[in-house]
Amino acid sequence: MSFGAFGESTTYDHLGQVIEYQTGRPVEAAIKAWPQSVRTGRDGDCSLYGDTPLDSRRSEGDGHFQLDISSESHTYTVTYCASGFVPRDDRDLPNDKQGEVLPTPARLWPIKMNEGDAVAFNQAVGSRLIFSLNEIAYLRKVDTKAFQQIVDQIAERSQNGDTIQALSRLAGLWDK
Repeated sequence: MSFGAFGESTTYDHLGQVIEYQTGRPVEAAIKAWPQSVRTGRDGDCSLYGDTPLDSRRSEGDGHFQLDISSESHTYTVTYCASGFVPRDDRDLPNDKQGEVLPTPARLWPIKMNEGDAVAFNQAVGSRLIFSLNEIAYLRKVDTKAFQQIVDQIAERSQNGDTIQALSRLAGLWDK
């Protein structure tokens, strides 16, 4: 993290890794951090979220990378593009401290699936869906009032605020 003179912005370092969804093998990918959370276009199969990325990197042979983002951007969107894999977009990520890109590792699914991949895909969808609902419902249960305040704050600064609020309501229904 770099510190500037009073009034200047700092830069937050975000560490990440890109792996193949099923095997966990590292993936070399083009990673870009964008200032917006609404898609503005495409460059081939890769999404664009603004005119100019906040940072652009390529993951190393072990899949690791680091993004450096000015503190002037409170949130950012990350895109992952790799040959032979379905591109991934992770939107509205927090940029309020040093840390990991969420999620780390970012998992990419191959474009071409064989029969075994289709079975693994079905299992991945089912387990991630249930895990996500249970995790959100549990955090809501810990402190329902604080949970809703945080959801409201995130929804307010997101272009997808209605979707975020719907997810909060869904967590309440899942916990019944």
